[in-house]
Amino acid sequence: MKVKIVKKNNIKDIEWIIEYLKDNNVEISDDINNVDILLSLGGDGTILSLVDLLCKKNVPVFSVNYGNVGYMTKVSKDNFKDNFDRFLKGEYRLEHRDFLEIEFKNKKYYALNELSILKNTINSKLIKINAYQEDKLINVYRGDGVIVSTPTGSTAYSLSANGPIIHPELKAICITPLAPQTLSARSIILQSDKYLYFSVEDESVGINVDGRLHLELKKGEFVKAKLSNFGIDLICIEDTNYFDVLKEKLHWS
Repeated sequence: MKVKIVKKNNIKDIEWIIEYLKDNNVEISDDINNVDILLSLGGDGTILSLVDLLCKKNVPVFSVNYGNVGYMTKVSKDNFKDNFDRFLKGEYRLEHRDFLEIEFKNKKYYALNELSILKNTINSKLIKINAYQEDKLINVYRGDGVIVSTPTGSTAYSLSANGPIIHPELKAICITPLAPQTLSARSIILQSDKYLYFSVEDESVGINVDGRLHLELKKGEFVKAKLSNFGIDLICIEDTNYFDVLKEKLHWS
């Protein structure tokens, strides 16, 4: 078996992981096209950084939590060896998460969490965003922007803006307004297989893809989004289910 390691920049103590992999005849490679799995050391942010790699070759991801919240990183440093032993024995399942496919200026981008359309400067006025599903107008949002999230992203930026939690197995997209001018503007969950179109009536606003890519949307332009055929397959060892994770991370009783 061959594995590529991707880690958070400030993580230094991984020699023990490298020695463990070598002891178990697991070869380490830097070539995504030549590996069987990705080993992600960090938090959910580290998993977000894998999107471009996984679009080149879709291999399963074994994630180890070195971060804080970690909705997708369920294995800790302390139980890494026991869980990887179980993986090597075939005692695991794959949990699929869909990417968001974003089309802008004839280029495609992919996000695991969300596309955000935001006002550019802190002193700017409220922006006006037109949202369509194909040729049907959904709403005109006036406020600081909108978040277009996948089910995975529903527990990220969208949740902080009071968006709903969506089970990751659902095929859906959610639009959540940011600081809307009217109280009647609420999140809406829509079909995932139809393109959503967004335009603005301002000279320029910002586009943010998973917090790692920043573009500029100008008046007269459109950005499109739908769920992609690409995605991520997370290697799950422990028997915890999605609701157990929510109870732990959100401190539900």
